[in-house]
Amino acid sequence: MEPFPGELMSPCHETNLPADILDLLVEYYDNSYDDYFISISSMSTSSINCNIVNSRIKQYGRLRIGADIYGSVQAARYEKSSYILARFIQDDESIDTYAGQVQFFFEHTIYLNNKSTTHSLALVKWYKPVKDHKIRYYCQVDDDDIKSCNVELWSNEFYKMGRDSIIPIHNILCKFIKSEFYIGKKCKNTWLLFL
Repeated sequence: MEPFPGELMSPCHETNLPADILDLLVEYYDNSYDDYFISISSMSTSSINCNIVNSRIKQYGRLRIGADIYGSVQAARYEKSSYILARFIQDDESIDTYAGQVQFFFEHTIYLNNKSTTHSLALVKWYKPVKDHKIRYYCQVDDDDIKSCNVELWSNEFYKMGRDSIIPIHNILCKFIKSEFYIGKKCKNTWLLFL
């Protein structure tokens, strides 16, 4: 995997991933490599030719890239810096940016062709986007140009954790500032404000 220009930082400890997160990691490897992976807990005699994904990880609370320190929910003291933006390439080759909150960073080692490979990853909960284009870009200067808007409104709800909840650290685009934003006077709707 591609190295990143930074370092994983304390708090740090070795632990085992819960079964549901381990299943997501197996899906991540299935999508990342042209091979078949199974979790160590679902290993049987018929799965001898499969790549085994163990549950042991080295978990970190923070990440430093250049001068930026990214926090996580796991490192509660640094939770304010746990909000990130990351880009995803869609099936139609378009690129979308999503906002999320890092739960923790981790290193995981797999063995492929008798060679170990260590991956630096992040477990992220992704926010749901606002469905209405006018609400999402409510703060734009020109009604026809969303590029004139450096503020977006997103839902305050998370997607259910899935395969995309695990991302390589080098896919993190930047941090964002989370704030609440109210639209309307009678029935105030609360949205997340991303700067």
